[in-house]
Amino acid sequence: MERNHPELSQEQKEQLYKAFKENEEILKGFLEDYKRNPEAWDVMSDENRLRGFLTTITASDIEECFNDMTIPDDVLDAFRDGSIEKKMETINSFSMGMVAALYEYKSFKKEYRTKARAGGDIQRKLPKNLAILSYQDYRYGMSLHQEGNAYLQPLTSTDGLKFQNGRLYFSGGEMRQVSEVELQDLKKKEGIEDIDLTFLRVIYSLILKDFEDHDYNFVARTHKWYIPTLAQYLGLSSKLSKKNIEGIINKVQSYHNITGVLHGFRNGREVQSLYQVLNFESYDDKANVIEISSPYMRYVIEAVYKAAIKLKNGKPVLDNKGKPKRSPSHSYLIHPSLYKAKSETAKENVVILVAGIETSGSNKRKGFHIKATTLIDRNPQLKESLDKSKNKTQVLKRCFRKTYELLRTETDLEKAYIDIVLPDPDDPKVIPTKSTLEDMVINIPHKGKKAEYRDLK
Repeated sequence: MERNHPELSQEQKEQLYKAFKENEEILKGFLEDYKRNPEAWDVMSDENRLRGFLTTITASDIEECFNDMTIPDDVLDAFRDGSIEKKMETINSFSMGMVAALYEYKSFKKEYRTKARAGGDIQRKLPKNLAILSYQDYRYGMSLHQEGNAYLQPLTSTDGLKFQNGRLYFSGGEMRQVSEVELQDLKKKEGIEDIDLTFLRVIYSLILKDFEDHDYNFVARTHKWYIPTLAQYLGLSSKLSKKNIEGIINKVQSYHNITGVLHGFRNGREVQSLYQVLNFESYDDKANVIEISSPYMRYVIEAVYKAAIKLKNGKPVLDNKGKPKRSPSHSYLIHPSLYKAKSETAKENVVILVAGIETSGSNKRKGFHIKATTLIDRNPQLKESLDKSKNKTQVLKRCFRKTYELLRTETDLEKAYIDIVLPDPDDPKVIPTKSTLEDMVINIPHKGKKAEYRDLK
């Protein structure tokens, strides 16, 4: 029997249209969520299936799934109690999107990998802190500042290019080496301020640690890490969703267009070599293991190791174990969790300042100072940010305040140096402005490095 619907008045039509427009984004969100995981939404629309699903959910599941949210105690208590009626009552306070996320998390957890299944060839010993290059000729090896024997160079694209034996070629029917003029055209001139150099330094530190654990004999061609362990090392939660894992894989792949530049000698002639900085090799979803390679980091690690060996009459000086003595080549005072900080320019300032303090002498010179303009020159990302900004004072204020905060929270400077005085992020006198930049000097006084920190190589 056909139903007769009353005709809507113009006012009712306008109210209905207004309600739709006000909730348009929410409705679009529901549609996207349904497309992404229709099975979860089907469960929510069937009370019996929803009850069956909730019997598998614990309070720990709620905490792990929503680890970046504050979950009320009464919600957790309901899932600790175990009563299906309490769970059904509580789940009504969840948004539909939250229930869908919980279903997706629980489905993924059924196949969640354990470290024991990850295999025996993954790297298990991770360094406590980052290894920051401090050996003079290679100190910018993980930097965009182009000075010394090694540095990073972003390219506009590496599509159609091939790296081979330290040279860059156009791939195709007949490989042709990229000329110096063509290389200049390939170099990325802007858009570098968001490149996350800290992640590269994390990978470098892990590879260096593996080299040390193999008694400095070789650097492996590829490296494998159990993803939850890698995430934990970065200061992130080890409880990862599929989206989190995809984020880490995408992070590795985001460095595809960055090349590493090494200067050296070949057959008595000075040469420039180009290597890939970071390659994604594979992801084993059963073992939850990611595999990467870095030809550039491998060469840098080997070059720094050889350069730091102390020589006498052209021969290595040996210690009492018969091993070559080496000059300090890295600083180990920055926490890997620096990665989590959002400001790339401030993070780079931290690296430059820590390396500067470490290389200025632990006993002979009491303290460290650097002109603000020199610091900016060594930080191309900050320089680009300033060049693009119409409010340079604001950019400087945000960057330097965050820099000084991170020196306190993400480094061991105050543990390693006697009576060190770090700049106060709340003191406007140590924050450069557009008008004070040229004359400002950043001073970090101290009374030398503590003995237990001096022998770190």
